[in-house]
Parts: sequence; C-alpha cells; structure tokens
Amino acid sequence: MRREDTPCLGSKCVVSLLQETLQALAEWNQKYDERYGFIFLICATGKSALEMLEALKARMANAPEDEVRKRVVLDITITRTR
Repeated sequence: MRREDTPCLGSKCVVSLLQETLQALAEWNQKYDERYGFIFLICATGKSALEMLEALKARMANAPEDEVRKRVVLDITITRTR
C-alpha cells in the first residue's frame, strides 16, 4: 500500500490508493488460485475493493476443504441473487 511519507494530493491520492489496492487484489487472487485451485469468489455487492482484499487475505488462512465448502455456499447464494 501507499507509504505514509509519500505526498498525497486529493483525487490523485484516491486514484493511487485504488490502483494499489487493485494491484494487491490481483496478486492475492493469484496466490489464492495457487493455494486452492480456483479463483476467489465473494459476494461483492456493497463492498469496496479494500474490503474484498481484506476478506481474501483472511480466507487464505482457511483449510482447503473449508474453502471448498465456503465456495459452494457462495456459488448458490450468488446464483440465487441474480
């Protein structure tokens, strides 16, 4: 993420932080895929990129069988809401 000693000016800062968060999401998604063998899935409605990144990092601690179960529930939930 952005270093605290980096100057930040208004919307440029927001764009920079968003870009850094999206880059981190891409990197953590790759790690997740390597660990579990499928892409990260989350019900993203109402969540910011930072919230999704935090959820992804937290779920990396899950055992593979727990993450598979979580994935099945999310697949069903997301499909029903469409």
